[in-house]
Amino acid sequence: MCGIAGIIDFSGAKNLPSILHGFSEKLYHRGPDDHGFLTYSSDQGAHCTREIGQLPNGQVGFMHRRLSILDISASG
Repeated sequence: MCGIAGIIDFSGAKNLPSILHGFSEKLYHRGPDDHGFLTYSSDQGAHCTREIGQLPNGQVGFMHRRLSILDISASG
């Protein structure tokens, strides 16, 4: 029962890291064991991190939450 969410903003005007953090908080119950964030912008490329404070703004953003059931290792 994991969670995933994303947003596309072609203008680049929205603060995607803040929006993704909100998504992550809302989906915490779907996967409290791990999480990650990704933003993409045409001028900076893709950035992937587990720390929302290190994430630059972009035009496309994704986040995920992971629930460990069968494989409880970090690589699962």
